Amino acid sequence: MLAYVIYSILFYSFFSITGHRQTIATAAALFSFELVKKRKIFKFLFLILLVSTIHKSIFIFLPVYFLPKIKNVKFFYVAVLVLFPLIFSFRVPISLYFQSISGYDYGIYEQAGTPVFTLLMVLIAVFAFIRYKQVMKLIPEAKLIYLAIAIALFFTPLTWVNPSAMRVVQYFSIFLVLLIPEVVHSFSLISSKMKTFLYLSVLLLLISVYLVSGGSEYKFFWQDMQLPIQYFY
Repeated sequence: MLAYVIYSILFYSFFSITGHRQTIATAAALFSFELVKKRKIFKFLFLILLVSTIHKSIFIFLPVYFLPKIKNVKFFYVAVLVLFPLIFSFRVPISLYFQSISGYDYGIYEQAGTPVFTLLMVLIAVFAFIRYKQVMKLIPEAKLIYLAIAIALFFTPLTWVNPSAMRVVQYFSIFLVLLIPEVVHSFSLISSKMKTFLYLSVLLLLISVYLVSGGSEYKFFWQDMQLPIQYFY
């Protein structure tokens, strides 16, 4: 239930009903994650290549297959957290570098910025780190989820250069849907009452984010379109 609420509030309203092709690609990426855990490389590659005919951005998910090769997951995760301010400071050259190797020139938007999303990512990443040991005790394979969130955190500053970078971040930030419930569940080792309290707290926080963002009312482009006054003369 918590995973469903997280997806509905953090992902559905801002992308899933507008970026249809990439939403399909993201779903395929999540499905391929099971192939990563089972080490089915040929099936993984076939799925990525097949879905790339729908949206080429899924190629960014290819390195995920090699994440299990990282032995010291905690070190990798902490390194991204510690270096986050530095990454944020050099977000423009980093963004331009990735644009150059991707072959797409998205440019720089001076007014770009994702303060709510960035703050949310950092807070969740820090809190998940605090509960790292407990989460791993419950579900050892969560290390792959932690690595995915670390990658999402690395790319998040790029959304302050160009909002299109969210297309990259989404392939990894979507794992918040899996991580947050596991972090909350880790408190069951302490007390069932604490677990219930945290579930309610997270739900209230998500609902607050939903209300502050103005809800998820969908409009077609012409519903908010304003024509210049000269068209009426």
